[in-house]
Amino acid sequence: MKNIVVIFTLIFSYLVPSFADDITSTELRAGKNAMYVIHFTCSNQILAYDEIMLVFRSPVDLSHVLLAYSQKIQGGFIVNVKSDTVYVKRTGQGSTVSAGEVCDLSIATVINPDPMPEKIEYVVIVRREEQIISQQVYNESLIQMVPVNR
Repeated sequence: MKNIVVIFTLIFSYLVPSFADDITSTELRAGKNAMYVIHFTCSNQILAYDEIMLVFRSPVDLSHVLLAYSQKIQGGFIVNVKSDTVYVKRTGQGSTVSAGEVCDLSIATVINPDPMPEKIEYVVIVRREEQIISQQVYNESLIQMVPVNR
């Protein structure tokens, strides 16, 4: 497992940074495995024990998501998946992320929908002690799926 995390980290360390509030993928073909990178602007602080929820309203298969990584949000993560939602819980390591900062969250492995849409709709929720402190909806007209530069 340690080798997988190291490889995952190395892959994402070579990704070209993207603009705020978008989603990128390493694969655009329908039904194929992909790593998704979600960029969002933090409307509130993200503390070391907060949880970030990624709720996908578009039909992606999240059943194989095991890993999360972030260049901006330092520290460890515990990843769980339930239905259309990826729960990424910070483990208490790393510093607080300030409000207004652009954050990234990468998840793997996502199986692309079939047929593959050009755009994906999702919601980014930040929870603190089971209370929602931030919720941002990204609808199909705003977020386009594009290949990640490697």
